Amino acid sequence: MDKGPKLLGLAIGVVLSLYPFCVYFGLQQFGPRIVAAVLLTLFCVRYLALKSHTGFLRSNLLPAASATGVVFCAVTILADQSQFLKFYPVFSNIFFLILFASSLRTPPTVIERVARLRHPNLSPRGVRHTRQVTVVWCFFFVLNGMAALYTAMVSTMKVWTLYNGFIAYLLMGVLFGLEFLVRKARMAQDRREGWSA
Repeated sequence: MDKGPKLLGLAIGVVLSLYPFCVYFGLQQFGPRIVAAVLLTLFCVRYLALKSHTGFLRSNLLPAASATGVVFCAVTILADQSQFLKFYPVFSNIFFLILFASSLRTPPTVIERVARLRHPNLSPRGVRHTRQVTVVWCFFFVLNGMAALYTAMVSTMKVWTLYNGFIAYLLMGVLFGLEFLVRKARMAQDRREGWSA
């Protein structure tokens, strides 16, 4: 299997995960249209690369996020305003909030789909756990989106970059870590009580 496209997709994913830093340093050298055009190209390439993959995460979730980035960058190019670039994290949180919240109404939830990638035979208790975790993530996206909006409207570019490029990821990492510990504890309890894993 050719590793070239996979490595390219990985490299683009890493660059886009550093979006705030790309914007911060890019605007110091170029105008908003050039920065947005470069990011739009990366989002397009990532979208096309991911749509050929299988699995919920790579064929649905990540391409949809990339499509959101494409639309946002296109608007930024038309407006030619650097301020618009600061609102992408806000739109990202809104997008994921809608995605996660809608899955609560039409199961399986996003977290359940991701969990079943590793645990296809998820127990009923595990399904309830993934639903609870999805609710927690919905609250996170609300709070994180509000913080991103505040930094976009009030804070300096440095503060915006620090929060959206580092602190927000740190908070997500803490949430992932806590969820991992709780899930492990519940799976161990399932095994002790005879639930299927």
